[in-house]
Amino acid sequence: GYHALQAAKHGLIGWALTNARAEMAPWGSAKMVLGTNPWGIAIPRKDTHAIVLDMALTMSGKGMMRWLMREGKPMPDNWALTPSGERTTDPAAAMDGPVLPIGEYKGYGLSLFTDVLAGVMTGAMFGLSVFQDDRNHDVGHVMLAIDPTVFISQDDFDQRLEQLVAEVKSAPPIDPSRPVLLPGEVEFKRMQQREREGIPMSRETVEKLRALSDEVGVACPL
Repeated sequence: GYHALQAAKHGLIGWALTNARAEMAPWGSAKMVLGTNPWGIAIPRKDTHAIVLDMALTMSGKGMMRWLMREGKPMPDNWALTPSGERTTDPAAAMDGPVLPIGEYKGYGLSLFTDVLAGVMTGAMFGLSVFQDDRNHDVGHVMLAIDPTVFISQDDFDQRLEQLVAEVKSAPPIDPSRPVLLPGEVEFKRMQQREREGIPMSRETVEKLRALSDEVGVACPL
């Protein structure tokens, strides 16, 4: 999302994608071959924050699974498989298995497409080669910037985009307490709040950071 936003700050539509360590299996298998292969897309709007889609192509990631494991909580059964290919709600049972793609076989297709663009085409590593060890990552990236004014005038683009946004936001929510939001809207509001109020941290996290700072010999400001 950050890299796509750099284009949006200049009035361009930004699209950034990257390949990653093999953690997703081809649909119908349990062998990890493809990465979570995140996408970031940012669409600039006039006088307000951009529409930003920032996502991996998997239902979740191993980081969130580790957090649930530490907390002793279950995960949804569509997040990951055990190494033998079984669905599970136990994150510990799936830590050595593949994470599942968004949209089932469709997300697998998008991940493969991403590895072609970011890995095969760029000369970087791809598939099983990415993240061979701690020193040999060599992931690939592709970043695009699209100028809307190549197609229509800036005024027309702004007007048409805001019309679409209005139509989307006018959709009545199923739950009145949860209005329809644009991609990135929650994160933008949270960023503003954090800039005003700071970032909340649990006591456990602070203690871990202090212990780590002592271990590596640097000052901890917390």
